[in-house]
Amino acid sequence: MGFFKSLGNAIFGVTLDELEFRIIDQKLESLDVKIVQARGLIPVRYSDNIKAVCSIADRTEHKNSSEELNFKDGNTLPVLCSYESYSSPSGVFNFEQDIGFINDNNGWTDWVQLLVIPLQLLIPANRGERKFEVVVFLNGREDTTHYASLLNPTNSNQLRFNYFHASRGFNDINKEVNETNDLTVKIAVAIAMSEGTLDDKEGNTIKNWIINTIEIYNEKTKQELKEKFNKSFKESYKQAKDGKLNLGKNIRRFEEIADENAKYKCLDLCYAVMAADGVAAPEELEMIEQISSSLKLNTEELSKIRDSNLAQLNTKKMDSDNLEVLLNIDTKQSKSEIKKHLNKEFQKWNSRINTITNEMEKKKAQEMIDLISTARKKYK
Repeated sequence: MGFFKSLGNAIFGVTLDELEFRIIDQKLESLDVKIVQARGLIPVRYSDNIKAVCSIADRTEHKNSSEELNFKDGNTLPVLCSYESYSSPSGVFNFEQDIGFINDNNGWTDWVQLLVIPLQLLIPANRGERKFEVVVFLNGREDTTHYASLLNPTNSNQLRFNYFHASRGFNDINKEVNETNDLTVKIAVAIAMSEGTLDDKEGNTIKNWIINTIEIYNEKTKQELKEKFNKSFKESYKQAKDGKLNLGKNIRRFEEIADENAKYKCLDLCYAVMAADGVAAPEELEMIEQISSSLKLNTEELSKIRDSNLAQLNTKKMDSDNLEVLLNIDTKQSKSEIKKHLNKEFQKWNSRINTITNEMEKKKAQEMIDLISTARKKYK
């Protein structure tokens, strides 16, 4: 029986059994769902407009079934949801259902649907078998709480279910994000050390990236990550100095776990490190090109990252032998194909000169056009 239709069966002045819940399995289109139903007396302290506020607690780490829910002790974990209508601004599963104006002796004689839980859209802390408990609050005006299921052991037990989560949980994802950032630091150090020494500006670029990356975390996590990334920085520097830094291994692992956004961030840092001292060494550019190729990213997006960092270079200090790398010329192509590529590069930088208002940026764009002119003479 539907929720609002069942509300018509709320009865007045009749003795009802205490509120109880049950969870049933259903298939809703292609989704496996859990349906939370309720019946009995709606426990309110006084007549009020009532809404049900539902969340899900992960009690997998509880030592026993009688352990109370407590998010502060770290044993009870939140459950996130990828569906916006079923989540709070922070991403935690949260669903609200208006019940209506309820007196202190109203209730349901039949089962009513309180909540639909789309299982595939849940994101618990970790993958594997999870133990969940639905938490139901009945709130009135100004969010005054009339009833909380977690304070009623009988209802609390009725609202529990197990679910096997095959995908990564948010803790699994956080671990991989941290490893991805750690590998980004190691790759950036390899770029900085490609000439055998670490320029202060390049080192500071990596350190500033670390500071910005950990800024979103709380103080405790921020300190832990700062120590972890700084340790990787120092170890990678020593390994590179001794010729023992395994860049290929780091890139392969990075490719396995990094999402697309992390890959772009890594390459942006690599280019920023290259441009930090104002001069791009051939070794740096060639190494970045190899990394770009292995990550198989969108060429247009890579071009934007590349161009924004190349604009920071002092091209007049650079050797003409860097033309091919600076202008992304594939020397395996025929002269006619290279000319087409140079025409596109010219159109790109020439259009920027006409739209840029910053004089320094305009000067950099002109320097790139001068490089293209030199390349055209070389490949005429």
